[in-house]
Amino acid sequence: MKDALKGRKVNVICVGAQKSGTTTLYTILTKHPEFTFAHIKEVQYFATDPYTANHLAYHAHYRGRELNRWIADFTPRYLAHPDAASRIAAYNPDTHIIILLRDPVQRAISHYQMKIRNGNEKRPFAEVVQTDIEALKKGITVETGQSVVGRGLYAAQIARYDALFPNKQIHVMRFDDLVKYQEATVNALLERLGSAPIMLSETVHANPAFEPQLKRVWKVVSRLPMVYTARLRMLLRNQSRRSITQTTPQIDEATLTLLRAFYREDLLTLQTRTDWDLSDWMKIPGEVL
Repeated sequence: MKDALKGRKVNVICVGAQKSGTTTLYTILTKHPEFTFAHIKEVQYFATDPYTANHLAYHAHYRGRELNRWIADFTPRYLAHPDAASRIAAYNPDTHIIILLRDPVQRAISHYQMKIRNGNEKRPFAEVVQTDIEALKKGITVETGQSVVGRGLYAAQIARYDALFPNKQIHVMRFDDLVKYQEATVNALLERLGSAPIMLSETVHANPAFEPQLKRVWKVVSRLPMVYTARLRMLLRNQSRRSITQTTPQIDEATLTLLRAFYREDLLTLQTRTDWDLSDWMKIPGEVL
């Protein structure tokens, strides 16, 4: 098999977090002349188990693409996967890592809504939260449990990348900034990469919520590795494409307080790591900051 990247390597990877704006950023950067993307957004190569380091097969996802300065992979599962960081570092230690983060409670709600729509969850949100927290306290990993709550433990996940890549190659961004100050936020990232700025004629909101018509088929497909099902997922999404108005699940104060308290220690660590003010992500109902 010939190397589709002609001796080059993927050098920009957005690793997550899931439900934190990665599709919006991907959509914007596909319009930038310095970026090359695979034929599918989420290649999943470094999160596929059992993992075999077949880089030619990975590069084949880019076959036929014009090879620009940045060759990118946007796979949100890489942040949560316990081995993805080390696999990426072994593949290309010069890779730039992009990490988008969202208020972990809001991220958990969005993740839960997605699982409900896909037919992969039927329990009330409060029950999911309680079960996830109990499992995490017993040592069940984020990846193994596909945890709605665990995916929001950002500091522990970022630490794996900090241990393997220099700070100048790790670009951590806030979902809220991408939503409110989209052009400025994207251009701040491009400046760190040494790339030309981009002008947006309108705000981009990609990956709107949708409800699959073939729920039973989607339920099976969504549980399989995306590296094998990406094209089928796209067909199913297009077949049933209709944006829906999402309703926020009823969250009682006790569940919200439980979530905020559970995330607090991790967020304090993240606050130190990023030098962000995360008081809004840590506010417990009734608490005066």
